[in-house]
Amino acid sequence: MEGLEWLESQGARVVITDRGFRTFGDGFTYPIEDLDGATTPATVASVLASERGVLVVTPVGDLGPGAETLVAPADGDGVLAAGAAAADGTQAPSSSQGPTADGRPKPDAYGVPGSASRQPAPHPPSSW
Repeated sequence: MEGLEWLESQGARVVITDRGFRTFGDGFTYPIEDLDGATTPATVASVLASERGVLVVTPVGDLGPGAETLVAPADGDGVLAAGAAAADGTQAPSSSQGPTADGRPKPDAYGVPGSASRQPAPHPPSSW
């Protein structure tokens, strides 16, 4: 939460996270009822950032392929939940999905299949 607040205070308008929360090391698991867009701390912080004009992009999770397998903060209203796509453009088998506890469909978008994505190389820029 503090990280999102700090980024917003520094003028960030887009925050891309690579973390989602559902099951913890101590065995605690958020039940689907808690993934209602207003309960988990990560979701509350992400929704507040969204309300302040920050686009928060987060993974929907990799607990698929079943329904109600999404992770927090992907359940947030105004949070862009990204799912994984397979090479053929369909949903990847491991990609989580909604709906949220309050019935909203998730993910909001699917990423480009990994085989077609590019990453910046350290040198030179033409090697992207």
